[in-house]
Amino acid sequence: MIDPFPSPQQRLFVLQAGFARGMELHARLTLFGEGCHGSLTKSLFHQFNLRHSCQPQTYGLGLKELWEVEPAKHFPGHIEHTIGWPAPNDMYAGSFTYHLKEGDTPLVAIGYVVS
Repeated sequence: MIDPFPSPQQRLFVLQAGFARGMELHARLTLFGEGCHGSLTKSLFHQFNLRHSCQPQTYGLGLKELWEVEPAKHFPGHIEHTIGWPAPNDMYAGSFTYHLKEGDTPLVAIGYVVS
């Protein structure tokens, strides 16, 4: 019978009934999809000095509104992105509009982001 509450020492050295051995991968390229602040990514940054001579991460502030528009001005699936204006040239900024295809109500998502 397997102890349902094993001690920490037992868990370290005894294979439990539900144990499944991990996969061993051999590849020319490995893609990590855990995000920029994941533990594996941070280990790789340190191990291979990947942050050397790179630009620091930046953060932006944005707003988004959802507008109901006249059907004649709604083009479902239409997307617009802008870069810069009306921000100064030395600032990263931009806007977006998305004409949404949800239900019968003509909706447009409008937003602006600055960094």
